[in-house]
Amino acid sequence: MMRQFSEIVRWECYSLCRGRIPAILLFLTPLIFTLLFGMVYEQNTVRHIPAVIYDADQSSISRSLIKVYNDSDRIDICHYVYSSEAMEAALTKDEAQLALAIPKYFAKDINAGRQTQIALIVNSTNNLFANSALSATEEMNRTFCIAIAQKLMESYGANSVAAMEMVYPIKLGVRIINNPTTGYTLFMLPGLMLNGLQIALLITVAPLLAAFIRRQIYDESKYSSASILLAKALPYWLLGVIMYIISLIVMEHFWAVPIRGSWIDILLLGAAYNFAVIGILYLVSSLAADETQAVQLPLLYIMPGLLYSGLSFPIISMEGFGRWYANTMPLTYAADSLRDLLLAGYAPDLFGDVSTLLGMGIGCGTVAGILFTLRRRR
Repeated sequence: MMRQFSEIVRWECYSLCRGRIPAILLFLTPLIFTLLFGMVYEQNTVRHIPAVIYDADQSSISRSLIKVYNDSDRIDICHYVYSSEAMEAALTKDEAQLALAIPKYFAKDINAGRQTQIALIVNSTNNLFANSALSATEEMNRTFCIAIAQKLMESYGANSVAAMEMVYPIKLGVRIINNPTTGYTLFMLPGLMLNGLQIALLITVAPLLAAFIRRQIYDESKYSSASILLAKALPYWLLGVIMYIISLIVMEHFWAVPIRGSWIDILLLGAAYNFAVIGILYLVSSLAADETQAVQLPLLYIMPGLLYSGLSFPIISMEGFGRWYANTMPLTYAADSLRDLLLAGYAPDLFGDVSTLLGMGIGCGTVAGILFTLRRRR
């Protein structure tokens, strides 16, 4: 039994290296995903949002407010206009994603102690621009308002410390843990690497059983279906785990993604993830009529995985079919736990996720083995 198993493993390793293309795909795809998407998210946050300014007041106070916007690295003032129509035209033509309108008598109302209002118009066609712009402008406006209120209180005779305490009696202390810059690189890159690994396994593993059934390479009386399935999967599983490790090291050195968790936990998760993906691909391959179909069918299932995995949109906010479909994805159980291990140093659901991934691999692999055996006997 072991002799036959090792014989198939050696042959599969030889075929993998001889073909070159499968080995290169499995080796390079997760690495390329890590490097390319790392470049996409290199800036970490959305910056340089184009803005248009309409200042109907033209006062020193309005210019001070505009300077606050101009000093921000999130906002790039690209146009100054002199009418609300021109401001709206800049937004309509997509020349700006953000518009700030300062009304006439802005400074006069402030100096008189009356409430005034500025208008902020955000183009939410692209939510990333909109969310970043709203976050940045809210902070800038709050800082500006506190400074103005402090000066008004000082003009009534209060000293600067007392004035600040009156206009800003409650200070909010914020401590952001694990991802202090709230950057996209740390948030997205681990999951994108796992998706690249999943795609690499799809391209290389999915055709294996379909090709074997068509060619009938090994004698059924000498080689059991279980030994064939395990032996053929082993080289791909090992190479997948190796590439998982290499990709994590690349993330750490090139994109400063921290690895705070235990390497044992990280490897356990990666090994279980590779095992689950291979089990699912085996199931599809055992059902497919040929190698082409074996590659095409999993695309319908795996490709939406990035959106359904909870990587970019939380599963707890999904309902009905969306949540059910997300729970069938290996990426769902690996992406969040890997991100937790890397950024926080621990993953509360690690062993539950690993158990689920192992269950997926065993369940799908068992069904694939039964179907594979039946098709061999035809």
